[in-house]
Amino acid sequence: AWAYGNTDCPKIVSSKNETFPVRVAYGVGNVTYESIAHLWNRWNREYFDSMAFPRLIVRVEDLIFYPEQTVAKICTCAGGSMAPEFTSTRNSAKNGQSGHYEHDRNLVDSFTRYGNFRNWPKFPMRDHIAARAILDKEMMDYFQYKYPDLERVEQEQKMMNGEAGEII
Repeated sequence: AWAYGNTDCPKIVSSKNETFPVRVAYGVGNVTYESIAHLWNRWNREYFDSMAFPRLIVRVEDLIFYPEQTVAKICTCAGGSMAPEFTSTRNSAKNGQSGHYEHDRNLVDSFTRYGNFRNWPKFPMRDHIAARAILDKEMMDYFQYKYPDLERVEQEQKMMNGEAGEII
């Protein structure tokens, strides 16, 4: 459970600068994390640090934006080879059931919603600042994630709010 909503996403911290807790139900019970950023850190760090078993970490965005190249690398890593003809699923995998939103997402919808860096100014500035403070820097580098330029985000937020608008 998480204080998810269509506004102020990704909801790392509130306007009072308090983190929004996230509760995850695992098979053995619930675990509460201080925020969605803390959950991301813990989840990825456990896999990254584990030497108990071999693992392959694949970024979902690589599967979305570079499916054929990513699957080819996964096949090679696993000691296999990819089928001669690659077929990418373009329809929703939810088979008519809604997930995070009220209607299904297909490949094009996913590109638009998750691949659009123009959405970054819509995130509250407090979440941009909290992300920089909370997210594991080594994990961010490993996954090649970059933070947006805060000055640019601030300028775009001003434009979204009509130049004289209050910065979120």
